[in-house]
Amino acid sequence: SLLDERQQRYEMQVAERLGLDAIKLKGAPLPVNTLRFAQASLGSLLGSIGYFYGSSLVSASSGTKRTSPAPLLSVVPSRPFFPRGFLWDEGFHQLVVAAWSRDLADDIFASWMGLMHEDGWIPREQILGAEAEQRVPAEFMQQHRTQANPPALILRLEGMLDVKEPGRFALAERLYPRLKLWYRWYVRTQAASEPHTFRWRGRDPNDNRLNALTLSSGLDDYPRATTPTSAERHIDLLSWIALFSRILSSLAQKLGHEDDAALFQTAHEAQLDSLVRNHWNDRLKAFCDFGMHANGG
Repeated sequence: SLLDERQQRYEMQVAERLGLDAIKLKGAPLPVNTLRFAQASLGSLLGSIGYFYGSSLVSASSGTKRTSPAPLLSVVPSRPFFPRGFLWDEGFHQLVVAAWSRDLADDIFASWMGLMHEDGWIPREQILGAEAEQRVPAEFMQQHRTQANPPALILRLEGMLDVKEPGRFALAERLYPRLKLWYRWYVRTQAASEPHTFRWRGRDPNDNRLNALTLSSGLDDYPRATTPTSAERHIDLLSWIALFSRILSSLAQKLGHEDDAALFQTAHEAQLDSLVRNHWNDRLKAFCDFGMHANGG
């Protein structure tokens, strides 16, 4: 039957595109049940791609308003519970989507970049349309202009730089001005108290939790300083921005923008130096956040 033919073709494409035929487990090819698991997992991810259209509810110092309607093509993390696009989730989704179809991944990447505001901000949750809004509690509907989300889509950008196919680099070249604007938004709005340090916005000391959530970081309940203050410095945000600098430097170099490449490389080196100066704890032999923390509980 046609269904059987399509199923067989899909199974062959999964093995071919993901390189599963070349993987050995204890010297033997992957067992059938492992291949079926891969096929089902990829199918679930691809089946979670949706097209959305609508406006976002944005909260700013001037009040709350709706943006102009806009489209989005995106994977969703959970069709029944989170049927909407999440900015940092999408960066990881696209690593898998690109392994299946670079053209599809390029379309999704460009769609997300199309949601960028004129100052470089991209809302972290895209609650577009009545159907998506029905699954969101009222307190989470508003997107806050001061709050970020990890720029995980740069992982997809890094993959674009490594592809040798003719024309494959064109999308990264076309999006370069928006990528610079996005980077500058992070550096400008998420800066912390010391040079080349950064702080997630949105932690609420009155959220009635022992450790206030950091929803903007993507690591919602990661144990941060017990007393949220403007003096905090968050190592994961600095790490994301340092990675962003390095990737943009490489992109600028490939595009022939030598001055931009040098500026991003200088920023990257300063950010790596900041990791050591501001986050290394010699007693713990670990890189740590900085903030007001009650070690005694």
